[in-house]
Amino acid sequence: MNVAPDDKARRPWVAALLGGVVPGLGHLYVGRPWLAILFAVATPSPLFIAIILGAYHPRALFRLILIGVALHIAIWIVTVASAVVLARRKRASYQLTRYNHVALYMGFALATWVASNALAEYVRGSILEPFRIPSGSMVPTLIPGDQVLATKVGAGEGRQRGDVVVFTNPFRPEVEIIQRIIGLPGDRIRIENARIYLNGVEQPKRLIDPLYVVHLGFGNEIETEAGQLLEETLGARPYPILERASACGRPQNPVCTFDGGREFVVPPGQVFMMGDNRGKSADSRFGFGVQGKSLEFVPLTNIKGRAAVIWLSFSLLDGIRWNRIGQTL
Repeated sequence: MNVAPDDKARRPWVAALLGGVVPGLGHLYVGRPWLAILFAVATPSPLFIAIILGAYHPRALFRLILIGVALHIAIWIVTVASAVVLARRKRASYQLTRYNHVALYMGFALATWVASNALAEYVRGSILEPFRIPSGSMVPTLIPGDQVLATKVGAGEGRQRGDVVVFTNPFRPEVEIIQRIIGLPGDRIRIENARIYLNGVEQPKRLIDPLYVVHLGFGNEIETEAGQLLEETLGARPYPILERASACGRPQNPVCTFDGGREFVVPPGQVFMMGDNRGKSADSRFGFGVQGKSLEFVPLTNIKGRAAVIWLSFSLLDGIRWNRIGQTL
């Protein structure tokens, strides 16, 4: 069926509406199919390119995505404006073409939707995936309600000590965990008096705030996490951790001195993980929370991606935490 058979003139508001809903559809309405395809492809391209570049340059990921979003919106506006201009030129008279059929409009919109969803699934599965932080095991680096973007390019390859990564629990594959890599394959590690010794070398640690308090905001209740805020440096990479002042009140407390201070070696193809909230993290020291497990490691193949940036932070009590958005990890 032809669209508007009794009035062949193109209406600018219809072109604007169609182009605003589906990039390029307004151009199909005014009989410019090649422009329709061009704008349908060009509109999402900056965001897709920004995501790919950011996956390989995690430190710049958030900035690149912001640029990609801005260009995406700008091109979409140009798309709508272009369709309106062409429609105005054909306001007085327009000869319907084979492209002016409702079925073709619907087919174009459907094809665009399918292609967009396929692209989004590819990005989520192979390049970049969002994760939500549900617990306080990574306080102060991450708090409940933070949402991070994890780069999945070479997820288990080239990992470094200090990387914050998302991985599947070795004993519960349906559970995803986010923690920090402390030891790489072959590393010798021991933990004594709440200090990490890596390959025989004590890793430096300094006190930042002896009375640190953070509001977690679980659900509708106010919960806080308090302790000493310290900066630990692994190799040349500093990051914050949270410890209880009383952790070493009992020297044999595993949070203070793990396994009696004995040294262990990280097996080939695996890594040793710890949460930054040292007193409340079910990590490699405690079998990832599985009853009956103690010292356990994570196969590199279990790593799903490296957490790169906080893209959103929200709680019911605080609303959006604007000061956390954009923090790199």
